[in-house]
Amino acid sequence: MPFNRLGGFKVLKGVAYVCAILSNESAQLIGLFDNIAYNKINLPFITCVSKEKIWGLNIAFEEIHLNKIKDIFNSANIEYDLYNNCSILSIFPHRKDPEILLDFLDIFNEQKTPPYAIASSPSAISVIIKADALNGITEGLFSKFSFSAYRTPEDWMLSQKGKETLYKEVVASFQEKRPKVYGLEYINEQSAVNIDNGLDIAKHLSRSSKYLLNTSAFHFICSSPLKMGGDIFITIPTNDDTLNKNWMQVSVFSMSGPHFGDRYGIARLLIDTLLREKLKLLAMNCTIASLSWVVHSKEIKRIIKGIGYHFDIPTIRCLTD
Repeated sequence: MPFNRLGGFKVLKGVAYVCAILSNESAQLIGLFDNIAYNKINLPFITCVSKEKIWGLNIAFEEIHLNKIKDIFNSANIEYDLYNNCSILSIFPHRKDPEILLDFLDIFNEQKTPPYAIASSPSAISVIIKADALNGITEGLFSKFSFSAYRTPEDWMLSQKGKETLYKEVVASFQEKRPKVYGLEYINEQSAVNIDNGLDIAKHLSRSSKYLLNTSAFHFICSSPLKMGGDIFITIPTNDDTLNKNWMQVSVFSMSGPHFGDRYGIARLLIDTLLREKLKLLAMNCTIASLSWVVHSKEIKRIIKGIGYHFDIPTIRCLTD
């Protein structure tokens, strides 16, 4: 069987993971991210999903910030579950190909090790996993994919010698009133759905899943917190939606900028911008130095205008499937 060829994969070790449910009032969500940014804590992984009258939040951070994160959540009276000794694993590029997503999730089914959370960027798929599952998942990657940088798990292990992580976030502050962005991209005519996965992301979004059957592409995927059921939020092209024409009609936005992967406060500014402009945020991801978010299609013009007030955006590009 020919393998899908990928550019590579990255691992961030020594992270902790928190999942929480917040009220749908924008002040609580903005206040939480304000406090995290004030304490100069970088978040290399975020998913935020709106469902009915609550926000579902997954965040990951370096374990050195564990006590400070506890203090922040406790002072805000937000209940949370915390998992330490975790890693963030990212594969790239996914090319928006459902086959790559399914092959990736097959590995977790075969290893019987469901990830805690999943998120996508325009180029990568990232998961939070138990650190002690990393070696087995790494071997599984080479059973599904080929990589240009290394041919075997042993090659990859050798490339890690002398490195604590393959990519390491460096906390850097920013002073611009309007942070610079390389460009803003969005795609219309997408359908979005929440998939009840029964707390097992990989199992319920597998090859038996009707949601990806005959689908040509996916542009966004994330999971809600395990506390909220761990549902999958995914978008597919509306033309591929043969199951349920009542799925939400949405648009998917993404942007990245200088040091977006290691500058605390970027996600806070995006959330603050959207909610203060009274724009309905359906879901958001932050991983691999990119921010992606989903909104109702009817709000495109307001989104572009609002983001332009708060970020320095040189180009805006509308993508097509």
